[in-house]
Amino acid sequence: MEYTKPFIQLPDIPDQVESASHAYEIAFSLARVGDVLGWRKLVKKIRPNVFKSLVQWRQNELDEQTPKNTEQLIEIVDKAVEIISPLMVVALVGVESGREGFRDQKSLLDDLLNITGWNSDQNKGWIRLPYALGYVYHSLHGCTGLGTNQIDLALSLAQVKIPDIYDRKKVLQVWEMSELVGWPESLGPNCVESWKYLANAYDRKGWEWLSTIFESAMEYRALLVAYYMALNIHELGVLIASNQQERLNENYSTAFPFHFNVPLTFLSENQEICQRAVYLLYRNPDSVRELWAILNVTHEQMKNSWAHWVHKFGDWLRNVYGRYSDVNMRTIHKNVDYYQFFFEML
Repeated sequence: MEYTKPFIQLPDIPDQVESASHAYEIAFSLARVGDVLGWRKLVKKIRPNVFKSLVQWRQNELDEQTPKNTEQLIEIVDKAVEIISPLMVVALVGVESGREGFRDQKSLLDDLLNITGWNSDQNKGWIRLPYALGYVYHSLHGCTGLGTNQIDLALSLAQVKIPDIYDRKKVLQVWEMSELVGWPESLGPNCVESWKYLANAYDRKGWEWLSTIFESAMEYRALLVAYYMALNIHELGVLIASNQQERLNENYSTAFPFHFNVPLTFLSENQEICQRAVYLLYRNPDSVRELWAILNVTHEQMKNSWAHWVHKFGDWLRNVYGRYSDVNMRTIHKNVDYYQFFFEML
């Protein structure tokens, strides 16, 4: 009997995508049936409208504003995320699908950092808003990658090279750039508030679309912590690969403190979330080992340096969190102790 390939009804691409949740439904349907052409059409419909709306909103409402505090800056970032959320959701669905032709969504980061018509020469508190959007996107991309057992994909975006915001002749990877991993100027002056912005995103007004990708607020936060743990582990691998282990034995100096590119803000989450994050990493140990294996660093080198690396956390935590009375330092130090056993369990 002759085999007849079953007919697959391809999803329609509407003229108007009404919301981020609507974009998720369409993108999910396209990825599910592997309709790459339809996917590209969807992106072509959403992308120009999103960035046109973002620039228009800036010209109409922001150019005459000078935000007076962090709360006003956060409101601005919230609005910007709302505008770009349909495009961001489509990219995250591509990652979530795990399918070739859909999973590589690094190009959106480049789009966000190079918005046509966005003049970054003005001296405004929100002018580097694209970097705050990049911070949000790569973090959500990392969460989605960890949630679908694609640590390699999450790390591949963190390793994208881009010009340094302060020295355009210098090139850095995403995880090395402060404005993209914890200090975006458009979210205020410190990484603690920026982390809170991300950690509370699931419950933020206008971010309801996150529930289409992450099953609960707790799971989202655990994946966020797991992603930043992965970046932290990778950073140690880079230190070893560049033969700088001796820096781990340096005495603390207020003049020249040890600098972590990836902030340790993930340790401020409660113990349940941090332990869940570690479990999420352990469920795929081969992928975790790849974080340093790709640097030609051995497991033994990482294990032998790990205690010194974690010991360095104390200086940073006292320097950064010591100023915040609302931070539970006891919980943070318990999380550090738990994290200390990472290589014993791996």
